[in-house]
Parts: sequence; structure tokens; C-alpha cells
Amino acid sequence: MEYKKSSNSTGELSLSDYSLMYSSGVHKNYYMVVVHNTFDYTDKDFCAIGNTSMRTLSRLKDNDFLPEPAAEVVLSLVRTLDKATVVFGSQEAGVKWIKTPNAALGGLTPFQAMKNRFSAEEVMNILGRIQYGVYS
Repeated sequence: MEYKKSSNSTGELSLSDYSLMYSSGVHKNYYMVVVHNTFDYTDKDFCAIGNTSMRTLSRLKDNDFLPEPAAEVVLSLVRTLDKATVVFGSQEAGVKWIKTPNAALGGLTPFQAMKNRFSAEEVMNILGRIQYGVYS
């Protein structure tokens, strides 16, 4: 599924873009591109944070919509990757950061911290501090 991006100076999506994506629904094929192809995670890895079961994921066809809690986690990952790509200069560097344990998250990786919107927002705050040179 393709989503239209708003244009801004950093190339990042706005919160309203993510809200539109969420309300439109997230297809399983989009999930597969993000989780499997971009991050090289398994369904089992995702289910540990995605608020859904392996059985639910396995029953979905490519064009079926993910359950809302799982869709929210996928979009949190995409939002985080967009920001990390800007902060670190490349998607590869952003993926590496998301998969690396972080002391500010109690040793969890940013990926593992995506279980809920509050932790996902903390990951975004950490990226903002890195971007502006505020060390904590």
C-alpha cells in the first residue's frame, strides 16, 4: 500500500500523515515490507511487541488489514525509522540504531520499546535529543 507523504523540509511525515495512514488501515503486505524486509525481523519478533498473536498474523491474507493495535506498532516503527533516517543520515544507520540496545531505554532496543505509544514516544524523544545534541 502506498501512502502519500506531505512535503516538509526534512522529508518526514507529519503526525496527520500517520493518523491518516492509521485510519485508512495497514495491510499485511505493508507490515511484511516494514517488519520482514526493512528490519529483517520475524513474525515472532513482531508479536512480542505488536499486541497480536502469531496465529492472527498467519491467518491474514496480504491485503487484509492488521488489527488496530498491531497497525499502531507498525506505524510507530515507520515513524521512528523516518526520524532515525534523518538523524543518522541513512536508512541503514537508522535500522541499526533501532535494533541496538539503548541505555536510555533500560537496555532495551528501540524496537523492543515499541510495545505501547508511550514508549514509542520516548524513543522519538531520544532521537530528538540526539538530533539536537542534548545528551541525557
